Amino acid sequence: MVEVARTLVVLEFPGGGTAGRVRSMGLERLDLRVRYLFDEVRPRRTAIDDYAGELLAASGAEQVAMVVAYCGAVPIARQLAEHCLRVGGRRPAVLALNPEATLAEGVAGLLGRMLTKAGVPQELADGLTASGETVRDRVADALPAVESALAEAYARPPLNLATAAGPLAAMQADWLAHLAAACDPAQLPPDERELHVIAADHPCPPGCPARHEGVDVPQRGFFAADETFRALADALHE
Repeated sequence: MVEVARTLVVLEFPGGGTAGRVRSMGLERLDLRVRYLFDEVRPRRTAIDDYAGELLAASGAEQVAMVVAYCGAVPIARQLAEHCLRVGGRRPAVLALNPEATLAEGVAGLLGRMLTKAGVPQELADGLTASGETVRDRVADALPAVESALAEAYARPPLNLATAAGPLAAMQADWLAHLAAACDPAQLPPDERELHVIAADHPCPPGCPARHEGVDVPQRGFFAADETFRALADALHE
């Protein structure tokens, strides 16, 4: 059983149409300290081990009971748990809610679209275009140019977002770094220590070695379902 002094770390990237789903579960009811770590720090490292290392530094010396991650953040949660083991001698449990792989080819395509959207000069964009094999390093190289160009694009007509332009561009750059880290081929594979809590219409790939807890609701109602909350609460007391 987990001592109440321990912390539950949640990795759910803020912003976008799926933001706040884990937060909506009311995990504070578990009588643990809950930290939504991406509210505190969003690393700009694209190598997954470096990215997780910055998250660990942000978490401080607290004893983490479990890392809960949603969708593509699951590989980062796994890496963070290993960092906790190296530094503190204890590996927190990893619980994935509807995990989903982040594909390097998709991130490379997103980088290309962002370069176009930002109006990055073609000669610079050509040097930053990535394939699935090179996306981790190319995103790291491209982030400053993408952020700067996006901020300029948001500030000028027709958007004219003025003071909001910088924060919006920074969030886009944060998101791109997050995706690049999540598809880093150096990521650790899932294993039987990991629990995947999944909706009825969101199965894991065949052969996934993690333990699985199915919730008999579709994705649309997954985060509001009592069964999802209970599965997470039960995992804390295993």
